[in-house]
Amino acid sequence: MKPIEFPEQNCVYAKDQPEYLTLPVHKSDTIEGECVSCWQLSEEEKEQVARTGIIWLSQWPFHQPLQPIMLMVDKPVLQNIPNPSTTILEIDKDHPSKN
Repeated sequence: MKPIEFPEQNCVYAKDQPEYLTLPVHKSDTIEGECVSCWQLSEEEKEQVARTGIIWLSQWPFHQPLQPIMLMVDKPVLQNIPNPSTTILEIDKDHPSKN
């Protein structure tokens, strides 16, 4: 299984870190900061999933709390819904009362 590029990607993690696979993602500006990646299975992996119905997930949290994750087979709706706190800060910094 490997991460693959997709049209909506707007960020690449581990781009200059040869010890890791690069991870193209769509990074949204939502409150959750959702990052969506797309993964492609090899023919052997497809056969194994068809046979077992099982996919394993391994995370490396470096002894920090796990972050919420979701595995899915359908492409999610990829949007940039502005984070209200970011919008407020951007508006606030230019507000005449701040000059």
